[in-house]
Amino acid sequence: MRCYRRLLRIRWQDFQTNASIRRQLSRQHTIVDRVRCRKLELFGHICRMPDNGMLKRVLFGVVEGRNYQRRPRKRWVDDILKWCDMTLQQASHHAQDRVKWKNFIAGPYGSQTTGHEEEEVLTTVFALY
Repeated sequence: MRCYRRLLRIRWQDFQTNASIRRQLSRQHTIVDRVRCRKLELFGHICRMPDNGMLKRVLFGVVEGRNYQRRPRKRWVDDILKWCDMTLQQASHHAQDRVKWKNFIAGPYGSQTTGHEEEEVLTTVFALY
């Protein structure tokens, strides 16, 4: 956001919210939305890999050993399960169909990025001046 504020010549003392700056630049998605989308895409990719692949074994494997007495660590899959609101088996089964999974990701988290976002931002900034 600091880059966008600098491009628009908005100081932090001007009390402009991040949402209003994104509106000025016609940007709806945040960095967190992008990370969420990319993480879901990677999960779908891993689910479609062969069953004997290393990544898939690590992702779906269960580590044997001692369970320590403290707060459970957050796993990579925990975010996926929270965002999908499904069990791991359901999400994995859902991700097997690539088109269905892409539509599922694009639904709540917006359309896929085109790769030309920075050019669009610069065009919008220069149009403001």
